Formats: sequence, C-alpha cells, structure tokens
Amino acid sequence: MNTKPLIKHGWLRALAIIIPWFFTYGIFSLLAVFALGGNPFSEKQINLGDSGMLVMQLFGLLGTVFIIWIFRKFIDNKPFYTLGFLKKDLWKDIILGLFVGFIMIAIGFYILQSFGQIDYKINTINYTKIVSGLVLFIIVAINEEILFRGYLLNNFMDSVPKYWALLITAVLFGAMHLGNANIDAIGFSNIIIAGLFLGISYIYTKSLWFPIALHFSWNFFQGTIFGYAVSGNDTYAIIKQSRTADTIWNGGAFGFEASVTALIMLVLFTVIIGKYYSKDTV
Repeated sequence: MNTKPLIKHGWLRALAIIIPWFFTYGIFSLLAVFALGGNPFSEKQINLGDSGMLVMQLFGLLGTVFIIWIFRKFIDNKPFYTLGFLKKDLWKDIILGLFVGFIMIAIGFYILQSFGQIDYKINTINYTKIVSGLVLFIIVAINEEILFRGYLLNNFMDSVPKYWALLITAVLFGAMHLGNANIDAIGFSNIIIAGLFLGISYIYTKSLWFPIALHFSWNFFQGTIFGYAVSGNDTYAIIKQSRTADTIWNGGAFGFEASVTALIMLVLFTVIIGKYYSKDTV
C-alpha cells in the first residue's frame, strides 16, 4: 500500500486546497440557503436569524470537512484523525483552552471597564440565544481550526521550519477576515497574532483540542457573555456593552479584537502558551 502523498511538498498541498475549499464552501453555503427555503439567486436579501445562521455555519463546516477529507485521503494519503484529533491529553487541553479564553476576555473587560472605556448593563436573559451562541461558536471554532491548524499548518510544517509555517498560516488566517465589517489595521494585525496564539501549541503537539477549545472560548465569552462584537459581528450577549467612545483601547465597532488591550494580551499569552507546550518537547 502506497502511503506517500500524491503531492510531494507539504507547502504545495496546503496551497492546493485553498481554491477547492472556497469553491466547496460556497456550494455548501448555497445548499444551506436552499435548505432554509431561500433563493440565493434572488436580489431579495435573506433574513437568516439565529437558526438560519446556525444552519449556514453547519453547512459550511460540512463543506470544510468534506474537502479536507478528500485531500487527506487522496492527496496526503493520511487518515483524517491525524489532523490533530489525538486522544493524548484531550480533556486537559480542552479545559485549559476554555479557561485561557475566558480569563483573557474577563481580564480585558475588567481593565476596559475600570478605565472608563466601556459601560455595561445586564441584558434580559434569553436561554435560547445563549445556547444558539454556544453552538454557533463551537461550529466556527471547529471549522476554522481543522482548516488553518489541522490542514494548512500541518502541511506547511512538512516543508518549512515550524515557526515559519506558523507565521504563514497566521497571515492567511488574518487575510480570511479582511472582509469583516469595521476591520482596521489593528484588528487585522491582532487576528494575525491570534493565528499565532491559536497555532503555537499545535506546532509542538499536532493536537487540535487546545486550539479548538481556546478559539471557542475566546469567541463565546467575548460575544455571548461579555457583549463585544466578535471580529466585527454583533451577537446577543448577557452583558449589554456600550463604549464611552471608539478608541484604540476598546477596539471600536470591530470589538475587542481591534484594541491595543487585546494586542498586549495576545502577545503575552502567546509567549506563555508557547513556553507551556514547548517544555514537553525539550
């Protein structure tokens, strides 16, 4: 049985999937619109709502899984689970990822509130919307992590030094968010750093459990709990937040991810997490 990849160079395998992924993701998004009873070719804009957004994200995830499975089986000649679904330290990594995401957002919120950068009040509790946000951000985390860390970073690491592979995929991760509403230079830079943050454990462990849990926790607590816009997208939140003014410290309309506060925390925690996971490889 031939276990050699069909395409020899990992960097080429990583680049080769990008256009097919966009195409497949688009096809599955069209299927989602049809499933919701809409017409994607109509000029009339579709009002998705929370349930519709969940369906769109779920179909997008199915599209991502499908194209990566095709590439993993027929191009890479490796099992799908080798993307990073290893059993070693599964719950330890998940719990740590959930905690780190929560503590970063909570600290950032406390700092900004203490310095008068934001105001807040407790919103009317809507359990359906909370559960919807939870499921949505789980889907988003899995979708983006199996693509950027599981497939792209994994394959780039086969061809180039791991830190270069990490930087390349972080830049690609940032580029994917360039179309988000209200993104600016700080927001774009921070998302690249977030790509480093999400991938730093993977270059040592090749496990996706920590980055998936961290990605989910960062988005869920940022949006559904503490009321920030998540990468420029507003969601229901338990804490209804308002800004006293749009500044570089609170991130303005794009949210916490476009703030200097987030930049400082992302750099600090990237170093901490990198040191934590690198100690096991020494």
